[in-house]
Amino acid sequence: MQTALEKAYKFFKEKSWDAAHSQLLAISDKQNDSHPEVLAKLSVTQRHLGLFSDAKKTLKKALLLYPHNTQILIEFAAFENTQNNWRKAVEYWKA
Repeated sequence: MQTALEKAYKFFKEKSWDAAHSQLLAISDKQNDSHPEVLAKLSVTQRHLGLFSDAKKTLKKALLLYPHNTQILIEFAAFENTQNNWRKAVEYWKA
């Protein structure tokens, strides 16, 4: 039997963004301080679903909890890139 996290990662790998988003959101809601990888993947699903304000909120939370986590910084750069905020994206890439 798959855990919720295993299901979420399976959906993520398959690019089933709605299903991955639901699973990752449920995991994130259960844990006050989610693992940085969960938060990064959650923001990716939000970005792919066009939930840009949610993605930014998720990334801000992640950055507060894990300010030096490479995966979070890379995802924040990717987010800013999709928003055409090139300077901000470069700042995150350099961090």
